Amino acid sequence: MESYRTISIEKKPIWSVIVGALLYTSSVYVFYLVFHYWTIRWIAVGNELLLLGLLLFNSGTMFSSTRTILFESEKKVIKIQYSVGAINHYSYKITDLKYISVFLNPSSKQFEINLWYKKNKHIKLALFKHFEIAFDCGLKFSNILDIDLLDATQKGNFKWVDKSNSQ
Repeated sequence: MESYRTISIEKKPIWSVIVGALLYTSSVYVFYLVFHYWTIRWIAVGNELLLLGLLLFNSGTMFSSTRTILFESEKKVIKIQYSVGAINHYSYKITDLKYISVFLNPSSKQFEINLWYKKNKHIKLALFKHFEIAFDCGLKFSNILDIDLLDATQKGNFKWVDKSNSQ
């Protein structure tokens, strides 16, 4: 039996959830209009309203969905789960884990923790404002996943972290 541990959960700000709820509500109202007024004379308008309702529903999903990263320790597999409320969808599994990197993103001025897999593919695990917290979290991720940690916080001065001294 597979037992996954949660290693990262994306948090949505409250404004994003509220916008998502408003978009869902608008899409339900548009769908009501479509099915209530869809007659032979209104078929062109009904098709456009149906398209608008689908667009509103899709936008609501983008504002309210969350991403959770799960890890199965025996097989060393990462699974990505997307959720909207109680509805979950597992998008893909990641194998061939390489290393964890911690670096400063110059555009957002935040420290990112990325998980690198295969040759040069990566996923963002977390964002932090302070280096110490980001580094400690990256170290914990690398220990949980049993892979190397790269300190890439200084541009052009990347260092592999000796985890035996950091624990």
